[in-house]
Amino acid sequence: MPKISLDAVARWLVIILPVSMIIAPAGVEVPVALVGLMFLYRSFRMKDWAWLRYDWVRILSVLWVYLLVRSLFAEHMDDALSRSASWVRYPIFAIALVHWVLKDALTQQRLLKVLIGATVFYVADAIFQYFVGVDVFGYKQMPYGSGEVMRLTGPFGETRVGIITTWLIFPALLYVASLRTQNRAWVFAAVAFILGYLAAVYVSGERMALLLGIMGVTISFIFVRVARLPIFIGALCGVAAMLAINAAQPNMADRQIDQSRTEIAGYTQSAYGQLVISALNIWKENPLFGVGLKHFRSACPDAKYGDTSKKALYMRCSLHPHNMYAEWLAEAGGVGMLLMLATIAVWFSATLRHFRLTVTDPVLAGITIGVIIKLWPLAATSSFFVGWSAVPFWLFVGWMLARQQLLGSQSS
Repeated sequence: MPKISLDAVARWLVIILPVSMIIAPAGVEVPVALVGLMFLYRSFRMKDWAWLRYDWVRILSVLWVYLLVRSLFAEHMDDALSRSASWVRYPIFAIALVHWVLKDALTQQRLLKVLIGATVFYVADAIFQYFVGVDVFGYKQMPYGSGEVMRLTGPFGETRVGIITTWLIFPALLYVASLRTQNRAWVFAAVAFILGYLAAVYVSGERMALLLGIMGVTISFIFVRVARLPIFIGALCGVAAMLAINAAQPNMADRQIDQSRTEIAGYTQSAYGQLVISALNIWKENPLFGVGLKHFRSACPDAKYGDTSKKALYMRCSLHPHNMYAEWLAEAGGVGMLLMLATIAVWFSATLRHFRLTVTDPVLAGITIGVIIKLWPLAATSSFFVGWSAVPFWLFVGWMLARQQLLGSQSS
């Protein structure tokens, strides 16, 4: 019986991650935790601690220690400490990708192929659910508001198929679009892929996924020349599909266009705007250290942060502020925010150094666009500390840095 190596187990846990994300939360949390633990064991066994010399690793280490110490003084210490202590699994996972799991081209290629298959399935399943009413696993559409517009779940069972697909799809989409240089038949596959994606996100009812998707397609068109023609044709077909959907279902246009325009114009009065304002009010009262992780929910109803009427609390308070930067400010304060921003700055300084590699390699360009989308400061987001939202981000950060190293070594 062949011996299964630690390296092989870790590689395949990462490679199948785009598919295992369907099984929440175990599908994202278990592989991330296992890869992190195996990486630490390998580092100990091989006495390989060179990864501690990465600037971004050092900053994140300081950030983690800071979060732990801050938690000791939080009102609900157990909540803050449990979230702070467990958060380290995500950075360790990203470090493992850069320093170990994704160092070779074959593993990256396998991950890309699985990602293509997974995102094609997400798109197809969402469109199938739109027309049939249930997806292939039996998940039903979910009514929004009065029920005139139905939200899609795809294979996730929750109304998040649009945003998860948007976070993950760009490496797959740009790779397929770039293949036209080798075989012109691929231009039709690429156009169909882009069209299907835009149509699926539109009918999903997820406004932020649509806005971020349009931003990602625009960035792709500007910077990734080799994929420009399929992107242009696919985007035009996508717009035509949206217009056709609006004609057949006017309520969808109200949801995706009119409501988005209204909320953007009156952002401070919208639910998302009120949540961010509450977070900023909490930060103003606790500027350096915040109120502690997982404390927005308990601190927000306090009268010193805003109106405490039932209607106002419904608008301005939730489990988190739905903006990652507002979440960092309110819960980790200026110190935590500056450390996180310093980490992001190190990541993107590496991207700038590898800019030519990024724009000429469609896969790296797509990964980088995925990271940009996730970090876009104006986006309404899920919590930065929740697995189904955090894992796609840390997967792409690790993959981005690993691919920069791989391509840089090949070109030198």
